[in-house]
Amino acid sequence: MYEKQADLDWTEPALQRWMSSISKESTRRGYKTCFRRYAAFTGLSAGQLIDEAIEDSKLDVREKKDVVKTRLLGFYEYLKSAGLGSHYCNTSVQSIRSFYQTFSIGVRLKGRSKLPRVKSEHKRLMITPEILKKLLDSTKSLRDRAILTVLFQSGMDVATLCSLRFCDVAQGLSEDQSPMKIEVQRPKTGTDYYTFIGRDGVEALKIYLNDLKAKGFNLEDKSPLFLKEGSQTNKFERMTPNLVQFAFRELAKRTGFMTDEDRNVMSPHSFRESFSSILLNNNVPDSIVDFLLGHEIGTMAQAYKKTDYDKVREMYAQTEPKLSVGNGNGNRTKIEELKESIIQVQKDSLAYKTASEILTKKTIEMENRIVLLGEEAHKMEEQKRVEIEGLQKRVAELEQQVKSWKQLSADLEQIRQYVQARKTAE
Repeated sequence: MYEKQADLDWTEPALQRWMSSISKESTRRGYKTCFRRYAAFTGLSAGQLIDEAIEDSKLDVREKKDVVKTRLLGFYEYLKSAGLGSHYCNTSVQSIRSFYQTFSIGVRLKGRSKLPRVKSEHKRLMITPEILKKLLDSTKSLRDRAILTVLFQSGMDVATLCSLRFCDVAQGLSEDQSPMKIEVQRPKTGTDYYTFIGRDGVEALKIYLNDLKAKGFNLEDKSPLFLKEGSQTNKFERMTPNLVQFAFRELAKRTGFMTDEDRNVMSPHSFRESFSSILLNNNVPDSIVDFLLGHEIGTMAQAYKKTDYDKVREMYAQTEPKLSVGNGNGNRTKIEELKESIIQVQKDSLAYKTASEILTKKTIEMENRIVLLGEEAHKMEEQKRVEIEGLQKRVAELEQQVKSWKQLSADLEQIRQYVQARKTAE
């Protein structure tokens, strides 16, 4: 029964439009498989499915049959009766919802229409503001505090978080936006979308980046936002999903959420699921939640990026208190303490820098003085040498004169003796 699949013409305009909204080839392959089974289940083409949904939406509320919801729930039971697992059945229904959402046809599977939850022996931890506060209080690393807060408040998957660059947050931080918009591309699907972080996330990022600056890191636009611990100031090493997973596992052990033998219930994906649950429980529409998670939602994404942006931002702002430590005020005491510590470190660094500059200036002055003194000493030695040479020359001259005088004296003595001898002879 399950293996029966419809032969489809994928050049049909409705199917081409749906497929063109999906960027990743593996996602398209999976969606095609699900739609073949859905077409076999309904016996209708893509165009006929859209037509019947549009016609149903035009009916008076008393006459509406909720045909899309009915078909999706029937499709779920159809797959279950074929012996497929709950997780696969849920994923298949979500794939078909993506098809309808491409044509702005949304359906809420809530209350009695809600699909059965997938049972798991290892349930992920539901992150709440109280649990987040406990995690933050057990985390010394300013980088890890920022990662925890950003994941919780943005709903990003870990690969998207690790792909963030400094330019993705620089403007929002400089303008002190809150909520702060972050435009990203999800590596898993290539989907371009945006999400938000609240005041807690903004403050955590500022503290982390100020600490990097104090350590001598000069981040440029394309620099990775989250760096490996121990990175050199001239080598920006990007944080990886595996390192985040490991850090979360160690944190879960420290905070008592798991032992060495347990499966980690506090994976990064648990933050993503918690973000989704909190928004849905606060009446944020499914399509907006899917958009903020970076899911493929077809042409509706363009509306959320442009005309409906203010609406999306307002819904997030209304939900932000549920995503914040301290009921919307954030972990203010701890944050302020950290901010003061960072400011003091920066002041000390500036004082040391100033003292170093003064010492350097004094050193240069002393070196210049030594050079001048050396030049003066050289001049004095040269003058002394010239004077000595002059004196030596004068002595030589005087010695020559004395020698001449002695010779003259001897000659005069000989003349005197000769004169005396002549007188005596006479």
